[in-house]
Amino acid sequence: MIANKQVAAEIHWLMLDISGRINESILNVQQQCSFEEFENYRRPCAKILSQILLEILNPIHQLHPHLMPKGMKEED
Repeated sequence: MIANKQVAAEIHWLMLDISGRINESILNVQQQCSFEEFENYRRPCAKILSQILLEILNPIHQLHPHLMPKGMKEED
């Protein structure tokens, strides 16, 4: 996907930050809204998170395995 190591690392960290912020927003909705609102909010967020992982992070990790978090590598 992205051959340039520096750009790949920047995108990797940005996507992790974005994923964390989405997860925080899910927790906020869970704590402050009805269960129905939470479920309606969580579903599209889960789709976004899975797209970030499958379509951005996984391809970056294939080219740059050093960026893959510990515990996610096959040899771990």
